[in-house]
Amino acid sequence: MKVSMYFICALFVFAILVSCAPYRGVAGESEHLSNIRKLIDGVTTKSEISDQLLSPINSFENDRILIFRWQPSYENQYHIVTVFDDNDILQKHSIIKVR
Repeated sequence: MKVSMYFICALFVFAILVSCAPYRGVAGESEHLSNIRKLIDGVTTKSEISDQLLSPINSFENDRILIFRWQPSYENQYHIVTVFDDNDILQKHSIIKVR
């Protein structure tokens, strides 16, 4: 009986410690943040963005508008909306928090 009681106490302590552990984010999170900071309207190309931010989750107007997802933490998720000109140069981008 003592062994099982110690085991239950150990599990309880472990569960408390794990539930209080801080969230460390998604793997590669800092790399994506660095890539997002490199987005420069009028300079960055569509191929550079696609290489940096993975695949878009949605596209409109024959791929002139691309939407990417970025989730830096468990609680936070953002959509990055990019608009390109006819030469595939980024004209405008917005980072929108998803609720």
